Amino acid sequence: MACDVEVGTKQQRNVIDNSNPHCDNSQNINRNPYGFERKFAVVNGKKLSYFSVGNGENTLVFLHGWGSDATAFFFAMKQLCAKYRVVALDFFGFGQSDFPPDYYDVAHYANDVAKLLEMLKIEKATFFGHSFGGRVAIELAAFYPQIVNRIVLIDSAGIKPRRKPSYYLKVLAHKILKKLGKSGLRGSSDYSSLSEDMKKVFVRVVNYDQKNLLEKIK
Repeated sequence: MACDVEVGTKQQRNVIDNSNPHCDNSQNINRNPYGFERKFAVVNGKKLSYFSVGNGENTLVFLHGWGSDATAFFFAMKQLCAKYRVVALDFFGFGQSDFPPDYYDVAHYANDVAKLLEMLKIEKATFFGHSFGGRVAIELAAFYPQIVNRIVLIDSAGIKPRRKPSYYLKVLAHKILKKLGKSGLRGSSDYSSLSEDMKKVFVRVVNYDQKNLLEKIK
């Protein structure tokens, strides 16, 4: 049987229901094959989708990569929820969460996570960040250390690697061919599939180098 937990009152969690004008009650109880219940909260004025399972003393928070969502962690959640409380959320723009404004950046996403944990009355957690989720975990560790026990980075983004000269030659060749109008050239699938607003967010996110934040993390 899957673990599940309700924490705090409806008012404390600001979870969407029929009394909330943002409510879509047909989605409020949304079961999945693992038996986890999808919940919604209003975070920074928008609807955010999340799962909270298990009732262990220690909390684990899973942060998904770009183009993914909370369901990517279902197997891990199933294995861990007997011992820990496990939270996974859909970042704004992914899964069943609302889309963010086009000015969003990593700092906004980190603030969303911090606000959700505050609503859930979670004082401290260990954060697992995959790819883009790693960026958010680094941001949390640097600017919200009071809620971070530790971070675990999985194939994380955030620190720009040193590039070999061959990389820049490929970039230059791509730009030249693009100007010549060569067909068949495709950009990043992560980028090309996005709405115009999310493209602006994506460019801002991928160009954000967090190397200078590492010294803030203890």
